[in-house]
Amino acid sequence: MDEELKLSHKRYKVNYIGSANGYYDGFICGSDQIWNPELTSLDSIYWLTFVKTGKLKIAYAPSIGIDQATKEQRKMIRENLNTFNAVSCREESGRNLISSIMGTEDCETVLDPTLLAERSVWDHICPPRRFTEKYIFVYLLRGTKQQRKLIELYACFINLKIVTMPFLDNEHINKYDSKFGDIKYWDASPSDFISVIRYAEAVFTDSFHCMIFSCLYHRKFYLFPKIGAHQMNRLTDLQDMLHIPARMLEENATVRDLLSMEAIDWNLVDDIIREKKE
Repeated sequence: MDEELKLSHKRYKVNYIGSANGYYDGFICGSDQIWNPELTSLDSIYWLTFVKTGKLKIAYAPSIGIDQATKEQRKMIRENLNTFNAVSCREESGRNLISSIMGTEDCETVLDPTLLAERSVWDHICPPRRFTEKYIFVYLLRGTKQQRKLIELYACFINLKIVTMPFLDNEHINKYDSKFGDIKYWDASPSDFISVIRYAEAVFTDSFHCMIFSCLYHRKFYLFPKIGAHQMNRLTDLQDMLHIPARMLEENATVRDLLSMEAIDWNLVDDIIREKKE
């Protein structure tokens, strides 16, 4: 953050962020799952509830993280968004939900901010190649032992090492992850994350942003399902938007299934991203 982001000198805490009204004419909230009621409350600052009347309020590419909302949630969301000058969403499924709650079609689907930047931005912060050997990169936020076994079979078949960033969330840890992979990349920064994707021969993931950087760097990638319809929609909506052939692996997938998947037309993907940027 200190090296790469342009930030104000003043940093605001929740209890006095309202004072920012004295300095700024407009406020933008975004992105990722800032509106997911399972992660943040519907009266949090992510809905810009502290912004005074008359100030510009814009939502750029937030994800709401759910497919359905209760009657009370819908009421609060409607009240929150009635004062916005412009509302957008990152996924088509989120746009549909918000539009149904607001009773208008004013909410539009827009690109995730990572896709707005030219690739040269990511090239600039991307470190040199970290591993001399050819490898596949695995980044699983959840995943199962069976999925990891499939990756091991694939790596063995094509004779490549497995580089993994273990995801040790105590709630969702899979014990097999502790011994999975030839190289466990623990001490990695956000820019290292980009680097290991950029130089991989193939990528296996259930992560939305790992998928995005695989697309930006034209890396062959494979997807594993996420738990919950909306979490799945994040991946499939992006896949559909970029006209990428199905990359989602079924539970009984085999190495032969991986090898027979249709190739991705990266020229088409680049053209669509360029059009969506504009």
